[in-house]
Amino acid sequence: MHESVVCQEIVDIVLRAAEANGLTRVDEIVVSAGPYSCLNEAELNFFLLMARVGTCMEDAYITVERDESLVGASQMFVKCIRGE
Repeated sequence: MHESVVCQEIVDIVLRAAEANGLTRVDEIVVSAGPYSCLNEAELNFFLLMARVGTCMEDAYITVERDESLVGASQMFVKCIRGE
C-alpha cells in the first residue's frame, strides 16, 4: 500500500518538470520500475485520480514499465512525461 506515497512523489516530480518545460497538459506518465519495487499500476492510477485534481494532469494516467536491470535503491524513476 506504498503506492499512495509513491504516487505523490511522482505527482511532485511531474508538476516540477511540467512547469520547467512549459507543459500545460500532461497525458501520460511512464515510470520504469525494477522487479522488486512491488508497484501496482492500478493502485498508482487510483491514487492519481485524487492527486491530479486541479493540476495540469487532470486526464493523465501512469504506465509502469518493468525493467529487470533496476535493482537496489534505484528501483524506479519517472522515465517519460507525455503532454503538451
